[in-house]
Amino acid sequence: MASSSAAPPPVDDKNKSTTVLHNFEVALASITKQLEPLLAVPWQTVVTSLKDEERAKLCIALAYTSHSLYYMFLRTKGQPTKNHRVQAELERVKKYMTRLQIIKAAPARPSLEPSLQPSLQPSLKLNAKASARFITAALRKEGQGKKEGAREEEEEEEEEEEEEEEEEEEEGKKGSPMANGEEEKTSSRKRQRQ
Repeated sequence: MASSSAAPPPVDDKNKSTTVLHNFEVALASITKQLEPLLAVPWQTVVTSLKDEERAKLCIALAYTSHSLYYMFLRTKGQPTKNHRVQAELERVKKYMTRLQIIKAAPARPSLEPSLQPSLQPSLKLNAKASARFITAALRKEGQGKKEGAREEEEEEEEEEEEEEEEEEEEGKKGSPMANGEEEKTSSRKRQRQ
């Protein structure tokens, strides 16, 4: 049985390279035509007009394209590319592509209702312990010894505790009278600290 399809005629190297070069020129012209609208506008305008995801895609695509072109340039010059830095850069950009795909595929987090969102207004309550730590640390940096700073910190903590106890006593007196035993315990604690 004879086969109905004949083998293609042999192509010589000159015709093959001419065909490849022609295909490259056609592809390059097509890419240039597609990029004309993007290249006609200033870069800053393009970037600011895009959403975050689109901007990330554009930047990743440009990075991958430029590194790929450089890789092809090295290959055409006959330079080794196996251990060249461009390989590492291409791998890095591929990782960013993968990250972007993962983020895009992840379900969107629901936003909280306005009533459940944390307040962005600063708190007006002073955190005395934290401020005492800041002041003590600053004084230590200026040259005061650890012992002096520690003593001051202990004194400030005692004062804070006394103030808190006084506030509790005042609140207790307003609501219900304190028992005599509780008043004696509070005053004995104060004497012990002094």
